[in-house]
Amino acid sequence: MNLRNGNPNKRYWWCSAFFFLWLIIVLISYNAALFSKMLVNFFASGTSFFKLYFFLFWSAASFLILGFGFSPKRKISDLWLRFSIIFMAFLGLFSHLFLMSKYRFGFSNSITAVVDNEFSANRFFHLHILKAALVYPINFLGLESVYKITDPGLPYFFLLPHSLFLGAFLVEILIFILMMYFLIIKEREWRPDLKYPLLYLYVISGFALFKNFFDGGPFSQVFAVFFPVFWALLKIKDRDLGKSLKIFGASLLLSVGSIAAFYYYFADLRELTVFGFGVLGAICTLLLVAISAHWIHVRKRPSWKGLTAYVLLLALWILALCNHFGLADYRYLLKKILPGDRVFIYDKEGRSFPGSLKYREGAGRIYEYRSDHMSKLMDIYRENRFQSIYAYAMVVGPRCSEYGNLHVKGKIRAIETGHLDLNKKSEMFNGFSVRPCSDPQDCDYTYEGTLKGCLPNGSAAIVLNHFTEMGFKKFMKLSRERSR
Repeated sequence: MNLRNGNPNKRYWWCSAFFFLWLIIVLISYNAALFSKMLVNFFASGTSFFKLYFFLFWSAASFLILGFGFSPKRKISDLWLRFSIIFMAFLGLFSHLFLMSKYRFGFSNSITAVVDNEFSANRFFHLHILKAALVYPINFLGLESVYKITDPGLPYFFLLPHSLFLGAFLVEILIFILMMYFLIIKEREWRPDLKYPLLYLYVISGFALFKNFFDGGPFSQVFAVFFPVFWALLKIKDRDLGKSLKIFGASLLLSVGSIAAFYYYFADLRELTVFGFGVLGAICTLLLVAISAHWIHVRKRPSWKGLTAYVLLLALWILALCNHFGLADYRYLLKKILPGDRVFIYDKEGRSFPGSLKYREGAGRIYEYRSDHMSKLMDIYRENRFQSIYAYAMVVGPRCSEYGNLHVKGKIRAIETGHLDLNKKSEMFNGFSVRPCSDPQDCDYTYEGTLKGCLPNGSAAIVLNHFTEMGFKKFMKLSRERSR
């Protein structure tokens, strides 16, 4: 696997410079970051901007490596990379089954794990368990502040064996090295008129899979599309391109169809619809990128048929985006704040924000902000450099009743507790009652209450913070219970 220096390729350096420049722009401009996040929504989705930053860095590094023109001294089999990918997919499935069986939940239940006021949600079609493997590089680099503004899956690190996450981290390092190695190999194998479109597809699908092992899992829309795409890219040869494309089409249909069957059985119609539009958006994204790369790098003049197909794909991509969960986040941020409107800001870390302190409990704070001029909710996000759409729950005030109109109820499963005070009062609730568990071996607590301040997007975080203040150190909240 040793590499030797070859002939540098300045075109790849320009590609790398483009992605580095894009990364700098989104780090400086909040509006550019928000718009860019929409562009990469179907393979780097999520509420935080860190996936966007990682994708741009990944792309820039990939083309920089190609630009140096390294040439392998010895070729190794791509079976190593294939096996590693399959291993990580099964490890993601195993971690979910292990967690749910260990703490007596059903396979399709949606839960939120809490350890010392750190939260992380987990659903079978979007797993976050292996994100806890990021604890190793975060702590090594001294970036503990990341825990405050994003979800690195920290609770699972204390709920499952550390060896699981260490193994996942080491395999991910191996996958990254192998992906970069075979990027160099495939660049030399593909014929010139297909090389650039396929390279862009390789970079995007490789990133999507790499990210998906930590954040997504084998039942996600990302895995359904990008696993067969990346698999096919490893096998495409010039001499049997037609055969490779047929195999790719069949494997894509099989992958999407099998995972859609899981959604049909375990999820509801809305989630299946979101999955379908996510698949459509991901496929359109890949085709648009491939066509654009072909036109730009090969400098081939597009035909009218080609332009018509491109416009049609763009329309389908916009349709998928409008019906995917991601666009609702951006529509929410573009909501106008009229003079005199009230905005409530929830933060669980105890930081200071504009406006007056309305309610507090422990580290949790709710601030009320009144605007004296017309603006948008996004302006407050930009001014405070919020790195996640749901890290701070904000709701425009006129719809809210100060006396509370949001009813919350559910149950939690206690894992470790300190000194419990189930009657502890909170400024954030008009009323909140907890019924203790009757069997210490199956310790579920049911709760019911009504929130002040009307914060629907932040209600789960407020409830979890209240249980932490009551003395629960480790527990799981059952967010959604399936009937099947």
